[in-house]
Amino acid sequence: LGDVYKRQQQHQQQPQQQQQQQQQQQQQQQQQQLLTSPRNEGLRGCLCFGKKVILPNPNKIVKCASDNCQKSFHMDCVKVGASQDINTFECPSCVLFKMDPLHEVKQVLIQPFILDNLPREFLIDPQMLQAIKENERVGIEVRCIKIEGNNHEQTWPDIGEIIINKTRVQEFRPLIVNSSLKKRKDEKLFTRGAELGMNSILIREEKVDPSKAQSYRITEDGYYCAGVYFVKKLQTKELCEKVASTKRRGKMLIGRRVAK
Repeated sequence: LGDVYKRQQQHQQQPQQQQQQQQQQQQQQQQQQLLTSPRNEGLRGCLCFGKKVILPNPNKIVKCASDNCQKSFHMDCVKVGASQDINTFECPSCVLFKMDPLHEVKQVLIQPFILDNLPREFLIDPQMLQAIKENERVGIEVRCIKIEGNNHEQTWPDIGEIIINKTRVQEFRPLIVNSSLKKRKDEKLFTRGAELGMNSILIREEKVDPSKAQSYRITEDGYYCAGVYFVKKLQTKELCEKVASTKRRGKMLIGRRVAK
């Protein structure tokens, strides 16, 4: 009798499961049509592009405020709430690139990506390697932020590690509950341990063991965006000279436009 009852239950559940699958497929098709429509062509730069995701409000769009960017994103994808000022929103790519003026980005080695526990590769050419060997202020920098609307700051997942060329170079762990620190102080990873040619990097995010979660300060669920850069650490004097030079070029450009 027990087996008969189970078969009856499975038979009754099948139409419901099929209906749910059909509804999910329809939602995914609608989402894909929205992403690829001419009106939303600019959304190719959104974090969800190419992924099968279902957004609660796909028509709510926010544009990056950076003059050299202007990419569009779904507000749900970048967690911009209705109460936030969308006119000051900067996208994860711009935030990561401009994170530290004293660490000048010479080249983007890996474009910003959502952490997914997959390895990635970046190329170090002979000129880069020579610069790293000759100057201790030149190297590779890994930056990471948590996607939280306009509130971007350098941070790593609660638990995880960074592996470069099969060597663990950094490990992160959450604070214990009774720690005297208000929050964990996360820094960018700067390393000069690069090799000529292709280099591999893996930023592994680990899930918190539920049985140990109460002993640690665990942040709310979310996702992280990281990028890899070839940088030079500037001295304060160098940064001031760079800013002054940019201002001079700006004034010259304005003067030329006025003269025309």
